[in-house]
Amino acid sequence: MAELLESRVLLSSINVLASFKESTMGSASYGVILSGGTLYGTAVYAGTAISDGYPFGDVFSLPVAGGTPTVLASFNGDDGANAADPNAGLILAGSTLYGTAGEDNTTGGGEVFSLPVAGGIPTVLASAYADFPAPIGAGGPGNGVIVSGSTLYGTTSVGGGDFGEGEVYSLPTAGGTPNVLASLTSEAGGGLTLSGSTLYGTLSGTTLNDSSNSDGAIFSLPIGGGTPTVLASFDGADGATPGGTLVVSGSTLYGTTSAGGEYGDGEIFSLPVAGGTPNVLASFDDTTGPPSAGVILSGSTLDLYGTTTAGGDYGDGEVFFLPVAGGTPTVVASFDDTTSGGVSMIRSGSTLYGTAADTVFDVSLGLSGAFTGSIPTTAKTGQTISPALQITDAPDAAPVVSGDETTDYYLSTTPDLSGIITPALATNDYTLNLDAGASFAESQDVTIPADIATGTYYLVAQIDANQTINSSDTDDFVASGKIEIGAPALTGSIEEPITFTQTGDSLPADDSGDQMVPLGSEEATLHVVTDITNNGAATGDASIEVDYYLSPTQTLDTSNANTYSLDSDTVSLNLDHQASTNVAADLDIPQDENIQSNKYYILAVIDPQNALDESNTTEDRTASSNQIDLRPRPVLVVPGIGGRSQQ
Repeated sequence: MAELLESRVLLSSINVLASFKESTMGSASYGVILSGGTLYGTAVYAGTAISDGYPFGDVFSLPVAGGTPTVLASFNGDDGANAADPNAGLILAGSTLYGTAGEDNTTGGGEVFSLPVAGGIPTVLASAYADFPAPIGAGGPGNGVIVSGSTLYGTTSVGGGDFGEGEVYSLPTAGGTPNVLASLTSEAGGGLTLSGSTLYGTLSGTTLNDSSNSDGAIFSLPIGGGTPTVLASFDGADGATPGGTLVVSGSTLYGTTSAGGEYGDGEIFSLPVAGGTPNVLASFDDTTGPPSAGVILSGSTLDLYGTTTAGGDYGDGEVFFLPVAGGTPTVVASFDDTTSGGVSMIRSGSTLYGTAADTVFDVSLGLSGAFTGSIPTTAKTGQTISPALQITDAPDAAPVVSGDETTDYYLSTTPDLSGIITPALATNDYTLNLDAGASFAESQDVTIPADIATGTYYLVAQIDANQTINSSDTDDFVASGKIEIGAPALTGSIEEPITFTQTGDSLPADDSGDQMVPLGSEEATLHVVTDITNNGAATGDASIEVDYYLSPTQTLDTSNANTYSLDSDTVSLNLDHQASTNVAADLDIPQDENIQSNKYYILAVIDPQNALDESNTTEDRTASSNQIDLRPRPVLVVPGIGGRSQQ
């Protein structure tokens, strides 16, 4: 069941990046796009060309940090020159901006234009009355354009097309005569959405009403043109007057209506791309809605963000978050009377950018995290590292007070959660209590898996993994750092067979085929050769230790009473990458009467003091022999003689 917008503790507030005023910078009404560190948008009632006291609009840029907008181009109102009143947001392809303007000074037809991202004079790609096929009526290109390859796609407004309700068209990015793909039977309610490939894709859009009722519809159209297919008609109960631009994920479309729904003030819906009955994800009432201009999808969990024109702390609208499955929207931030009427938004990282009234704003989604320099750029398989993580609450956010909090650490092929290839390598539990702008530092030991393939990865920390904080999706709170993982630098192996020092003979085999050494014998001195290979950088002249043990397991455990230290040698190394050397040692097997007859291994622990920074664990640089059977020397009893003889 759809639910009303729920009021919760806000984690963020509206941060005004730039304020526009009529007759100077006009009103930024159609959202922004982001490229690098710069926002681009359009403004009406702005620019240098004035008619009847009002300017014709402009295209502007603005640093993401805010400041004074830069006018990239002003419109002058001349049909076929650069028209007036940009009536939608922009798109960016390469280094060129594309958009639509709704009218001009003489005919009112409008145009499709392009503009270098650095600014200049807009290029008219198609003018309503000069280039669009008749009948164009009073309506020109509106709702902006989308781009696929070297082709733009858009809609014209009411008055054009075979039925006087507008049309869907395509246009080369270089300009020319638009190609009418379809005539609409109802006025388009927003821009187009493309799903699928350039050659075989499908265009989807909204109409404000349709032939079956007056509550609007969703249509689709092959990218090459044809007859539009009605995917869904709204009946008021499941929404009315769909507007804004649809968004698509996989086989599902998402959008908004400005009326209808459970409480009559609009809704958020989903719809299969093949069509069907709209699924109401959330409804709005007169205190919280309607939603302004579509929604955006974000994060690997596909969460929805949008704005409303009412509700919030001040009654002037809000930014909300909604799980893609629907439910109760969460208030992220509230507009006031200086920022009311939020329109469309985009998201970059943990920040939303948008336009409202006469402002460009951003909203931080609360927490952010960053490794503070302690994460190594290289590590070895099996190594334990201790990255320091700083968690910060946004300066414009409300204080964060939570109970138990969790950060999980992963290895990923991408700098986010979409490429994780391991279960959580470590989990840190703590209590978080942050004022706005405050930070919290945590440090956690993280062990690189010993069996992971060498290569380039990202260490990713997922902050608020247990979603204790009422914020948004989990992808908001991710810190990552690139790390090159290699094999342990020094590795070793013990040559087989092991021999007796005195005779040079190989050890005999017992009944199981294991090497056998008799206890209580002066001959129990073993000649052991260890091969050492350098997998890392050249060692230069280095002096390391090699410690030898008799161990019941192939993993060294000095706390085990049956583990015996045999010897320690100092070895001089000078090894290039991938070079090897061997080290020989003569090891006396203990003749202690307490030694247990058992199966043992000879272990050679290479560089236990870590004189070389090979950055791996003791187990990684431990060489092990095959199993050795230690047993008492057999006793021969001679009949008739009260003595015994050792063999």
